[in-house]
Amino acid sequence: MNDIKLIKAAAETSEVISSIDYAWRRYIDSIEHDTFVLPFNGVYNAIIKNGYILIEGYSGPLLINKVYSGTTYILKEPVTCNNFKLYGVYDKNKNFEFFTSIPQIGVHYISINLNIELCPLCTGDLVYQIPQSLSALQQCCSEIIKLLKVIYLGSLGTTIILPKKKHFALRKILADRSISPTAKLNSLKEKGLIKDAIL
Repeated sequence: MNDIKLIKAAAETSEVISSIDYAWRRYIDSIEHDTFVLPFNGVYNAIIKNGYILIEGYSGPLLINKVYSGTTYILKEPVTCNNFKLYGVYDKNKNFEFFTSIPQIGVHYISINLNIELCPLCTGDLVYQIPQSLSALQQCCSEIIKLLKVIYLGSLGTTIILPKKKHFALRKILADRSISPTAKLNSLKEKGLIKDAIL
């Protein structure tokens, strides 16, 4: 008999209780949505951006001063950035996604959308373990910064980001997808943008 009374009482749900329950569930969902799990312990700089956590693995100068296409050449006017930062990008559940940089400068970004705020960096043939510690991330970034010094004409990214005023001619040649790496190399020579490397 008591069971029947309880079942009948339970069927008559209060609108106030329902609205409180609904609001509470939305609140919990919003907390879960905004909660990030840090990928590893330690003291480091991190940024939350576009639903990802960016962990700084390198901070310092960027120097792009070489061009490679079977032979290494030197850029007569190197591309430089004094305050360049490389980041490992992790999702909310601490899974590694890709590397990116702030600011975005270079020729090895993987995106056809120039407005994307988190452009992934192409790391080429660099073999690395997924960075699961700050020291592992820093080690990866130190290798990547060496790679970024060289413009590999055979493996340019889909997005070329160079200062427009200072490096307009270089950017125009490198961003032209209609010509081969050999044609790009010849154009760089004709425009006087590169010189032979002294071995």
